[in-house]
Amino acid sequence: AALRRGLEALVETGVLLVTDMPTTMEATEPIVRRFGPVRETFYGGIWDTAPKSAEQVNDTAYTKDGLHCHTDTCYLMDSPGLQLFNCVAQSGVADGLNAEGQIEGATKLLDGFKLIEDLQVRHPETYEFFASNPLKWHCIEDGVFVKSWAPVIQFEPGTTVLRQFRYNNYDLAPIDYLDADQIQPYYRHTKVLNDMLRSDEYISYVRLNVGEMVVIDNHRVCHGRTAFTGYRNMVGCYIGRDDWRSKLRSLSGGMPLVNDE
Repeated sequence: AALRRGLEALVETGVLLVTDMPTTMEATEPIVRRFGPVRETFYGGIWDTAPKSAEQVNDTAYTKDGLHCHTDTCYLMDSPGLQLFNCVAQSGVADGLNAEGQIEGATKLLDGFKLIEDLQVRHPETYEFFASNPLKWHCIEDGVFVKSWAPVIQFEPGTTVLRQFRYNNYDLAPIDYLDADQIQPYYRHTKVLNDMLRSDEYISYVRLNVGEMVVIDNHRVCHGRTAFTGYRNMVGCYIGRDDWRSKLRSLSGGMPLVNDE
């Protein structure tokens, strides 16, 4: 019953907080697998975000830098539906501030669907641009070259029901594919979107304690973090959208979910 209620909360709000979690990767795995099969990517299955030395860093997640709000793996055609972060080590003290005057090591959460609703009202041209124009996303590193084409704003087929908000400024490929008359609008609209994604009007800050796990709908909710010192580590994984929603339908006796036919 608890798992069903948690999955229902994910449908409703896009975020779930789980407490009393173990603090090792080995003990975390069987718990996260209750949400569905772990999605394997070139990062592996279960991974962690422990800071790496400069020469080992292949992703900003492995630094101590602050990260703007984003969704993960925009460069995958079928980007994972859930992202799970179990806090196994937290930096500094609970009320410690970083160089930017923010609580250090806090997780940022932003409801992309709420942002899209406001974008449509406040900046309709920007809304239309990101709903109508597929962008190119990519990731290139040793032995890996993945890319996808997809608009930032995606709808359920044949409807205006939001299906996915896909955006990660770090994953955008060079825009040499755009027509010349699209270049200036692209930069103008991107600035509008980035300003909203970085606005405290939309961002909630949650400093996870050791033993707390946040589960995020990666097709709806953007995440990021504030910069930190010391040692901070999250054990995490991805779960496919089909898998976690299948789990909820099964637990609900086949009742349709929001956006189901």
